[in-house]
Amino acid sequence: MEVEQIRLNDEDRIFFAAFRFGVIQKPELEKGEKEYISRLLEKFVMNVTALNNYLDCPIRFYYSSLVRVPMAKSEAAEFGTAVHAALSDFINAMMNNNKVYPSKQFLIERFLYHINSRREVFTKESLQRFTEHGETVLDKYFDKYYNPAPTGDFILTEYPLTKVVVNNVPLKGFTDKIQFWKNDIIITDYKTGNLAKAKLRGDLDLPGSEKRPQGGNYWRQAVFYKILVDNLPGKSWKVLLTQFDFVEPNTKNDFDIEKLDITKEEVDIVTKQITDTWGKIQEQDFYTGCGKPDCEWCNFTKNNNLAVALHELEEEPAD
Repeated sequence: MEVEQIRLNDEDRIFFAAFRFGVIQKPELEKGEKEYISRLLEKFVMNVTALNNYLDCPIRFYYSSLVRVPMAKSEAAEFGTAVHAALSDFINAMMNNNKVYPSKQFLIERFLYHINSRREVFTKESLQRFTEHGETVLDKYFDKYYNPAPTGDFILTEYPLTKVVVNNVPLKGFTDKIQFWKNDIIITDYKTGNLAKAKLRGDLDLPGSEKRPQGGNYWRQAVFYKILVDNLPGKSWKVLLTQFDFVEPNTKNDFDIEKLDITKEEVDIVTKQITDTWGKIQEQDFYTGCGKPDCEWCNFTKNNNLAVALHELEEEPAD
């Protein structure tokens, strides 16, 4: 009996290719309207989120950092924003009150204000749960660092680092907290979640690790801050270190602070990442994704039939 040959169109081939195992499938998007993309690139200024997005997956950068596809707000993210805002209000109140920190009640009340101003993101039950959790966390955080409160602090919060140019690449960013000793500074970035529970140590990896040959995102963020400050016009600040302050207590009911003393070699590595990535972005080399099985943007592209091609790479066998 003659077997009829089945002919597949391009869409069918992409659909069936998604079921092949043992390969990495890197989806390719249809190129955007050139004039529109060129206008976006003319105004584009690199920040560390865009750099991390590109190094993680060029399609993630395209969607999140360039065309900026709207995304639903998450409850966890809005909780983190409320905690950040409360801590900023708390420190700014100190700076405006002869360097005297306000009370624990002030800190918690500012958190309640900020989380309730975002109440539309939460369900009734989750709002109550996140509110109670935030009150508990900030109660312990205050006792750890502000009971008794330090004196003589000079701190700027949410300070913008702008008009920075490195190797002809325009850069920008802002910091949660800069603490000063004359021109010496410590940069602090707040993180909600605790270090062990959130399994964030991998984001502090230096380049060369098996899973993160280009380094972790938090490590790169710390180095990026130093690059910004070192090249900030009109300032002569010296970064002593960058630290990540985890606002939620760990399993020992204590708080983690990860301090990074950035070396010149690390600055050189990230400067090269910035320069190389900028060149690829200007060449509009962001239409093919990473193909990692857990990449939400590659999967979004494939699952919604947005890929015009799938580029397959054989996965390396596990040791």
